[in-house]
Amino acid sequence: MCFKRIVHKCFLATAGLCLLLSSCGAGQQLPPRAEEASGFQLDERLERIRMKSMEGEPFTLGAYAGRPVFLNFWASWCAPCISEMGSVAEIFSQYGADITFLAVSTDDLSTIRQFKEKHGFPFPFAQLEGDYIDAFIIKLPTTLLISRDGRLMFEEEGFRVWTTDALRRKVEALIK
Repeated sequence: MCFKRIVHKCFLATAGLCLLLSSCGAGQQLPPRAEEASGFQLDERLERIRMKSMEGEPFTLGAYAGRPVFLNFWASWCAPCISEMGSVAEIFSQYGADITFLAVSTDDLSTIRQFKEKHGFPFPFAQLEGDYIDAFIIKLPTTLLISRDGRLMFEEEGFRVWTTDALRRKVEALIK
């Protein structure tokens, strides 16, 4: 008898919640955003990534609609991150005209600026707003390879040598 009451109360609570949500507009389709109208739709995970340019201007990955993106998460204190940047620079020199490369860190802008000047890496850098976990990054370095239509194609966690044949093929797949 007690079990029936619990099931009945759960049913009533669920029905009430469904009724409440439907009256608040939940489940209704929102008008498409500009990116959707042009065929560009970032994965939900990628939409959460907020950055600042080296000049401190906020932007998102939506700024690269229609272009593939090589998004590398790193930190100035992360030795494997720094070690892999040489191979990132090499593939940037080969594919930088066709793919947007971006190295993103939670370090403050002055630290990022000093790091870039010290090492002379040719690809763009930016600051991640918030923490790495906000972008679902749990290991550094992590690189996301994003298609021109906003889909996450590949995710590589940990140190990589980007000039190996296998990783080069993944980068080339973004262009096709």
